[in-house]
Amino acid sequence: MAFTLHDLLRHLVHIRASDLLLKAGQPPLFRLHGDLLPLHAPALSAEEVEELAQHILRPDQRERFEREREMTVTYQLKNVARYRVTLLQQQGGPSLSVRAIPLHPPSLEELNLPPLCREFCERPQGLILVTGPAGSGKSTTLAALVHHLNSTRALHILTIEEPIEFVHQDLKSFLSQREVGEDTPSFAAALRQALHQDADVILVSELRELEAISLALAAAETGHLVLAALPATDAVQTIERIVEVFPLPQQQRIRLQLAANLVGIISQMLLKRADGTGQVAAFEVLKVTSPVRRFIREAQTSPISSLLRSGEQGMRTLDQSLAELVAREIITPEEASVAGWDN
Repeated sequence: MAFTLHDLLRHLVHIRASDLLLKAGQPPLFRLHGDLLPLHAPALSAEEVEELAQHILRPDQRERFEREREMTVTYQLKNVARYRVTLLQQQGGPSLSVRAIPLHPPSLEELNLPPLCREFCERPQGLILVTGPAGSGKSTTLAALVHHLNSTRALHILTIEEPIEFVHQDLKSFLSQREVGEDTPSFAAALRQALHQDADVILVSELRELEAISLALAAAETGHLVLAALPATDAVQTIERIVEVFPLPQQQRIRLQLAANLVGIISQMLLKRADGTGQVAAFEVLKVTSPVRRFIREAQTSPISSLLRSGEQGMRTLDQSLAELVAREIITPEEASVAGWDN
C-alpha cells in the first residue's frame, strides 16, 4: 500500500471532497461535489482495509466493533480536520465511510442561512427542527445555529450527538457536549438527564424514536430551546412524520404539543454549483405563526404549504429557493430540475 491513512485524510480535505469510501476490492473512492472519484491506485485488500481501520479505533472501540460489527466514531488529524467515521462489516471484510468535518463551526452568514434562522435563535424556548435527506448538511446547519447562540448569548448549551462532530469552544455561553455511546447510552437517556441539568439550549443531533421525540417536546414545553435534526424532505412532511411516529390514540395530543411549542422548521438539500467549485444549499423555512399553529392542531397540511408559498413573514419553499439559485446562476436549471424544481 503506497499511502497511509493520514495521506488519504489529508487528500480528502485538500481536494475539498466530502467523503472517503474504503472497502476490499476497490481503490479508495472520494465523493467530490456528489460524484464518486476513484484514487488512481490498486484495489485494496481486506487486510489493507483492516489495517486502515485499526489506525482510527482505540482498543476499546476495536473490541466494540468486533462485537457489534458496526459503529460510528470521530477521529481528528491535528490542524487538518475532524472526521466522522462509520465502520461496518460486509461481505469481504470491513468497510469505512469517512466524512470530513471542519475544525471550526461555520457562521450563519457562511452558510447563507435565511434571516428567519437568526430570528428563531432569539426565542427563549421552543423546538427548532432542521430536516433534509442524508448528507444534506443538517449537522453543519445545527452547528451554525449553536455557534450563533454561543457568540451572542450567555447560555448553558447542552449537545447530545452521535457522534460529536463540530467541537465548540466556550464564547459567551457555557457548552457541554455529550456523545451517545461514549457519555450516555442513548438520546432518550441523555434527554431525561438534560431536564435536570440547568440547560437553556439542548441540541439533539437526530430525533429518531418515539421516546426521544416525546422528551424533546417535553423539554421545549418546560422552558428549553431545543434544536434537533430528523430526516424529512420538507416542512409539511416533517410535521406529518413526527405525528405518525406515535400510536393513533396519541396523535392529537402530539399535534397540540407541536402547535404550542414548534418555533420553525428549516428544510434543506445540497446541490452542485454551476461553476463546479462545490455545493450550495437550498433552504425551505417555515415560521410557526398563529395560522400555522391552528392548521397543525386541525391536521390540515395543505394550507401550511400555501402559507409557505406566499412568502409571509420571510417564509420560503424549497422550490422558491431553487428558483432564486437558478436566477443568480449559482446552480443550473438542470440541477434544479433534478432536485424537484417545478419551473
